[in-house]
Amino acid sequence: MSSAGLASPPPAPAVSGEVLARILGGIPQPIIVKDRSHRFRYLNDAACALLGRRREELLGRSDYDFVPREQANGFCATDLQVFETGEDRETEEHITGADGEVRTLSTLKRLISLPGAAGEEPMVLAVIHDITELRRSLDALRESEQRFRTIADNAPVMIWVADASGASTMFNRLWTETTGQSEAGALGFGWLEMVHPDDRQRLQEGFAAACEQRAPARFEYRLRRADGSWGWVIDVSHPRLAPDGTVIGHVGSVLDINERREMETALKESEGRLATVFGQAVIGILHRDLDNHLLMVNQRFCDIVGRSREQLDGLPMQAFTHPDDYPGNAAVWQRHLRTGQPFQLEKRYLRPDGTSLWCAVSVSFLLDEHGQPKSTIVVVQDIDQRRTAEEDRLLAERQIAHMARHDMLTGLPNRAWFRERVDAALSVGGLQAQLGLLCLDLDGFKAVNDTLGHPAGDALLRMVAERLQECMRGSDIIARLGGDEFAIAVTAVSGREEVVHLAQWVVDALAEPFDLNGNNLIIGTSVGVALAPVDGKTTDDLVKAADTALYDAKARGRGTFSVFEPGMQDHLQSRQATRVALGGAIARGELELHYQPLIDISSGVTNACEALLRWRHSERGMISPAEFIPLAEETGLIVPIGEWVLEEACRQAATWPEHIGIAVNLSPVQFRSKGLVEAVARALSATRLEPRRLQLEITESVLLDDNKGNLAVLEELHQLGVLIAMDDFGTGYSSLGYVRSFRFDKIKVDREFIKDLPHSRESLAVLRAVAGLAKSLRIMTTVEGVETDEQLASVRAEGFQEAQGFLFSRPLAACDLRQLLGMPASESGKPAGAAAPARSRRQGR
Repeated sequence: MSSAGLASPPPAPAVSGEVLARILGGIPQPIIVKDRSHRFRYLNDAACALLGRRREELLGRSDYDFVPREQANGFCATDLQVFETGEDRETEEHITGADGEVRTLSTLKRLISLPGAAGEEPMVLAVIHDITELRRSLDALRESEQRFRTIADNAPVMIWVADASGASTMFNRLWTETTGQSEAGALGFGWLEMVHPDDRQRLQEGFAAACEQRAPARFEYRLRRADGSWGWVIDVSHPRLAPDGTVIGHVGSVLDINERREMETALKESEGRLATVFGQAVIGILHRDLDNHLLMVNQRFCDIVGRSREQLDGLPMQAFTHPDDYPGNAAVWQRHLRTGQPFQLEKRYLRPDGTSLWCAVSVSFLLDEHGQPKSTIVVVQDIDQRRTAEEDRLLAERQIAHMARHDMLTGLPNRAWFRERVDAALSVGGLQAQLGLLCLDLDGFKAVNDTLGHPAGDALLRMVAERLQECMRGSDIIARLGGDEFAIAVTAVSGREEVVHLAQWVVDALAEPFDLNGNNLIIGTSVGVALAPVDGKTTDDLVKAADTALYDAKARGRGTFSVFEPGMQDHLQSRQATRVALGGAIARGELELHYQPLIDISSGVTNACEALLRWRHSERGMISPAEFIPLAEETGLIVPIGEWVLEEACRQAATWPEHIGIAVNLSPVQFRSKGLVEAVARALSATRLEPRRLQLEITESVLLDDNKGNLAVLEELHQLGVLIAMDDFGTGYSSLGYVRSFRFDKIKVDREFIKDLPHSRESLAVLRAVAGLAKSLRIMTTVEGVETDEQLASVRAEGFQEAQGFLFSRPLAACDLRQLLGMPASESGKPAGAAAPARSRRQGR
């Protein structure tokens, strides 16, 4: 187009509308309106500042008056495309600003209609964004890539980069020095030549799966060194994702573990993120008066609040602000209204369907000729996903904090928190603190579990907890210690009579029948009472005294209470007799193992069996593990007994099919013994059981003391080739820390978390979090206590791999297990009675 008719045209009238001009003038992005003759019909303050001229000098003129002709031709050509097609055009160009600096601009041009003398007149609206800093960031990104290469070549680990197909595109200098392979030879899939032939297929398949799942990968394999020897390495890789979430490749680091370097490798890929340029369709803009009536609104704001312009016209802000947010928003608005200063906040906009959307809101005021606010401009941005993620994270943190201190079944404080609170209560009054402690066991609870099942037992425990809470004052402390054991700490007591009265009250309250789904259950309780400071000045002393009184109450017929007296020795004599008998149980051949299968959820195949210790006394018959295991731990007999369990379990397992492993529980006392590693090695050697078939299960209590020493023992056990499982995961308060400190092969989730499935949202949330954690760490997951098809379906849906419980089998004697596995009866196996379904601790579960 010729420029003859475009140069120095007569000034044209500016677009009318004082309010619109003020609104647009307050927007920080330059805005220019041009007519078909390319004349400037409107420029806001930012546009005038960009061109370095006053608005009066610019109106009615065109690009040809201010930029070189060739550049102006390009601007005008884009204008004509918008007029002819009616479609938006976005361009990028360079312009020298008023300060003489060359700026890089991104301009969005859109066809609009404005009223004119002859009716509606088409014009081009140009919204300009300064992207100079963005371009500089891209240059910095290229420089950072060069720095990445320099850093990689000087890194103390081998580093590689691969594209989306899995083909390698870079290896650092340490790779070539370690392997003796050139980088050119390693590119693509040439690096596989350095991997041991026995490891290649596993590595290729695993890496292909990680690429497909867009997941991190971790492999251990043997790598050939420059001298021809093979060395074990750990290879950790992470996917590289584009902003749209697609995989653009992988980056990995290889660590030589033959020299046992304990080094954490992390390669943080820094890719510059381009700032999103928001146009009219990206952010919401509205104009309202001081009475909260809308004067102007764009389409994006309508989309956010779910209302049309017509529906918003005259509607006060309160009508579409979440009622929980409006009072605070209104207070902030009133405070800034007095000063006219802009402000920002986050709030929820309420939609007609009742849903709400979190937005970041920026508010500025338009001032009248006296400098007083007369209206507001509100700019909103959708941040709903971020706020939802933050709320989910906070909810998870609150749930984990609650789990650490509370019993999942009853919601009462657990043993650890109970101890903390009693310690605190005792410290308030020093040695003169007056405090009563009640320890109680339920009478007949085991019979409820055996006859009605564990779900009924769990429901009963919740009802007991509720009834106990009704007996308490607000300052009293009540906790579930585990199983059917509860404890109550009565603070600020006036004397013995007050505590005795409460003990009788508890006995009477729990003696009342419980209505459980139409079953009228009567269980009762036995209570042991101790008082501070008479019976003890520390929590341990008080608990010991209350336990002694509890044993006395049980010995006197249950359903009653006993107050600790120093002369209570009857129960101790009985325990001593049991302790003496236990010392010769191995020699007399009275100990035996029962087994409960661990089932692969996806296939139904038995993966392993857990060994459960039983004592068949020659006179007393079967003695509960809950009775003799604590005695064994107190006397140290748990060490030789544990060694017998290890060897006997391995001996039995050696006769099973090779794909079935054996799981053995380790007592904390046994774990702390210096000969544990040697005992495990001796059992494997004596029975010739493949180490990977032996799973050693430990509870969190094993790791509570001497954390570094315990982790060292776990490492030694791992070196034997056995598997290490954390049992009862989630019931303590440090499980997550231990999983981070030591790579467990398996996590066994305690049955408390699945009792209420599939109806408990809280249990499902915990299981989902554990499954996600285990998946990310590549740790196998097992759930205990599966008793119904509905529970099995729930844990299967959450991705758990293995299950154990009465749904599959109760604990079985060795000969019965062989029959279950379809094997001939072993000549060396001892016959045993029906396996007791009750669970106890450690080997006695």
